[in-house]
Amino acid sequence: MKKVFSKERPAEILNFINEDIRRHKLKKNEENRALLMSEETLMTMLENATDEEITVKTSYVGGTFKIKFFSKGEAFDPLKVSGSDPMRAALMQSFADDIHAKNQKGTNVITITAYKSRYMLLYKLVGAGILGLVLSFILKAALSPQVCQWIATEIMDSGQTLFMNCLNMLIPPLVFFSIASAIVGFGNPSQLGRVGGKIMGIYMMTTLCATVFGFIMVEIFKPYRFGSVALSGTVAADAAVDISFKDSFLKIIPENFIKAFLEGDTIQIIFLAVFMGLAVTAVGAKAKAIQDIINAGNEVFLKMTNALVGFMPLLIFCIVSKTILAGSAGSNMGKPILAGVGVYLLTIVVMIVFYHLLLWILGKLKPLVFTKKYLPYILQVVGTGSSSAAIPLNMKICGDLGIDRKVYSLSIPLGATVNMDGTTIYMSVFGLLLARLYGLPINLPVYITMTFAIFMLSAGAPPVVGSSIICLTALLRTLGLPVEEAVAMVLGVEVIAGLLRTANNAVCDMVGSLIVANQENMLDKKKYYSKN
Repeated sequence: MKKVFSKERPAEILNFINEDIRRHKLKKNEENRALLMSEETLMTMLENATDEEITVKTSYVGGTFKIKFFSKGEAFDPLKVSGSDPMRAALMQSFADDIHAKNQKGTNVITITAYKSRYMLLYKLVGAGILGLVLSFILKAALSPQVCQWIATEIMDSGQTLFMNCLNMLIPPLVFFSIASAIVGFGNPSQLGRVGGKIMGIYMMTTLCATVFGFIMVEIFKPYRFGSVALSGTVAADAAVDISFKDSFLKIIPENFIKAFLEGDTIQIIFLAVFMGLAVTAVGAKAKAIQDIINAGNEVFLKMTNALVGFMPLLIFCIVSKTILAGSAGSNMGKPILAGVGVYLLTIVVMIVFYHLLLWILGKLKPLVFTKKYLPYILQVVGTGSSSAAIPLNMKICGDLGIDRKVYSLSIPLGATVNMDGTTIYMSVFGLLLARLYGLPINLPVYITMTFAIFMLSAGAPPVVGSSIICLTALLRTLGLPVEEAVAMVLGVEVIAGLLRTANNAVCDMVGSLIVANQENMLDKKKYYSKN
């Protein structure tokens, strides 16, 4: 819908937007957020408009609701609020990812992404897989095997290779800036005091336990017994080196800063990121310029990764099509990968039971009370698609459980950043499964190397859709496995794994908050045990 309004009648503009929002039946919180964004943006537009008219256009395409404002005037940044209202300035900055402005031949165009379906990528991935499946069977029925083989190797395989090359290109700087930025943003741990120390201690303990439980479950159920893949050539040689404890330990520190990035050595890059982050934190204000560079680098590479993730449906299409048209080796890997999903699910169940035991032993609270109160919200949490998106909901639930705001205002955002047990389990289960499938010799030094890499990668996991694939890719590179082929095997189950990850992460954040709150006498037990 598109309509022209007088800038003297902002109420009419907001009514027009409100009616269109309600027409698309958004949820109440999504509706309120869209209206708030529109109102604040419109105020900024009116302050800078030189014409008497403002054009408003609304559209709802593919699960995304957008609002566009057009008006004559000089270019301006809608996120920079004029005047001295700090609340309004902070509010506009919170909308930074959803408001974009440009000036075209003297006309300012501000685009607001008021709503975007959280399931859009899921729909695209499933659709791409189905399309690849249908098209491949049609081509196999209509064309000769030689032509199908040519399409698989020359077209589909090329598309898959292009995507994986881009991913491999982004991983070293993304891992470095993500981990360094997380450490720098954390600041001086002593400033967090006893509460912050306990929260971090619980998160670090559960992350380590999640890694170990993942290894144990794979070795108990052995999903890799359903298949195997032969390592060949240089890959086999690379995967066999550095398996002694001494070599594994010495490999952590690179000979020089640049070499680690040139060779894509994830362990060395993690070491450099931690070292750099701690050093910048220790220097303090004098290193403000470097801190800004690290944060800016993190934002840039997150943006690039988000752009790449948008092409993931194309990757799924190429993988499915290539597998069917060529009958590649990866097509025989269905059983072990599906068995791996089962092991992954069981490990998450074990971890959730473990969280409840921690709540009972460390928190001195009845875990079933928490389960009954949190269970109705779990689908909403899973529906958010990520721990970061679930922060507002989890903070509300914390308040309902009687946790003091001073605890959950720290524990929930911190947990969404550094407590990624779901991703940890994902990497430990599928990392070890793939290593076993490729016949990689697994001994104590390899377990130690994997544990260190998983621990740091999960703590610095970028808050983007598909971050687990990025972390798994980095882990596989550490082990010397063929990344492109190995990642292709697990991409088909990524959607299911993602839903389980979010649920696991959220439960751990809540349990950690409850334990610390009760230990610090910052929990309203009457509210916790109430039947409401």
